[in-house]
Amino acid sequence: MLWLFLILYFFFANFSLARDEIEIKGLRVYSYEGEIYPPIIIRYDTLWNGEPNTVNDYIIIEFDVRCQKVPDLGIRFYHCDRNWRKTENIFVQSFFHSKTLFLNYTTAEKGIRGYNFHFKNIFPDNDNIVQFPYSGNYIFEIYDKRTDTTVYATGRFIVVDQITNIKANLNKVLLGEEANVKNYVNEIDIEVEIPDSLNWYYITAVDIYENWKIYYPYRVDFNERKKYTFVSGFPSSSRIFKIWNILPGNEYRQIDLRSEKIYPNGQLVIPIGGVDKVRKFWQGEQDMNGGCMIVDEGMYSEYLEVMFRLEIDAEVGKKLKGDIYIVGCFNNWKPTIDDMLKYDALRNYYFIRKWLKRGVYDYQYVIGYFNKAKNDVVVLDWIELEGSDWKTVNLYQIVVYYRDPNFGGFDRIVGFAKIEG
Repeated sequence: MLWLFLILYFFFANFSLARDEIEIKGLRVYSYEGEIYPPIIIRYDTLWNGEPNTVNDYIIIEFDVRCQKVPDLGIRFYHCDRNWRKTENIFVQSFFHSKTLFLNYTTAEKGIRGYNFHFKNIFPDNDNIVQFPYSGNYIFEIYDKRTDTTVYATGRFIVVDQITNIKANLNKVLLGEEANVKNYVNEIDIEVEIPDSLNWYYITAVDIYENWKIYYPYRVDFNERKKYTFVSGFPSSSRIFKIWNILPGNEYRQIDLRSEKIYPNGQLVIPIGGVDKVRKFWQGEQDMNGGCMIVDEGMYSEYLEVMFRLEIDAEVGKKLKGDIYIVGCFNNWKPTIDDMLKYDALRNYYFIRKWLKRGVYDYQYVIGYFNKAKNDVVVLDWIELEGSDWKTVNLYQIVVYYRDPNFGGFDRIVGFAKIEG
């Protein structure tokens, strides 16, 4: 009799665990200004008429959950230094305002199979439970409140205090006389005016983010001299930062999954545009600068399995120094091992299947390799498969770091500017 009891116990225990299994899908974080804008909070900035600009004072974190019952999830936030490492300072990390008490969610429409619950929350929240007292880089973790140590997903965003005055210019320059695609680059010049409230000595670095590439900034740092960067203005209240090796790349590829007539629910999506080709000398059409527009709720908010295919000439394929990965808004422009394409020798193309929610997505292919030691994909080349052209229009977002000497020293962000070109 005892053995029967044990069998039933383990059966129901495993059944219960299976029911509680949680899958986070479609995680996005973006500006309150609009879903196509990167997650950058800008405080103390003004509109053209001098009025306070509050539309970009918030971010939205949005995701779907697939599980049988409403999960007990929380989001916690961490202030980070300029290299995205958690700030080890109890005076900077807000213990009382760094965790959510509850999250808003809705239940999926009947007939939706891809998820059960849709979470969408604005931060800082109206109840002042979550606050960001200090500007800087931030990471967040979606975690299980029952165990506290189980983290399902993470993300990044930036908080800016617009204290400095920034002027930025973009020019197109040629690095050498050779007509090589890698010699056609963008040069960005940045001038920072430092107010009396800040000590000019502690402003030595800026980061430049291209479109949505929040994991791949261009750094210009007085303390890290590089071949194609320059910093001047010491000692004074004005600082000049310059970088002149930014490859413009190509306009992103785009896929539109909104039409149920073209792409019915429950069927494998084969994009109507055909197999993707290498675009090394082929300029793409206008894009959303890496953004996406999603059908987030309702009867048309289903997930579809999409077959991406990339055709590469055999000789070109032999010369590739790495594997091929797909990146886009659907993986926050940071590939993982699950984003690597496989080769189909019979059909002579590379392919990958991804589950995407209905919407419009910018995406592209990159070359990289998986670093087992770091459990991370190292991107080696953004343009080998996509090309690069001065006609490409990108959004460059500039943040100015300030090494605040208070509390033993920590990084703040005290300036922001954006420029297109």
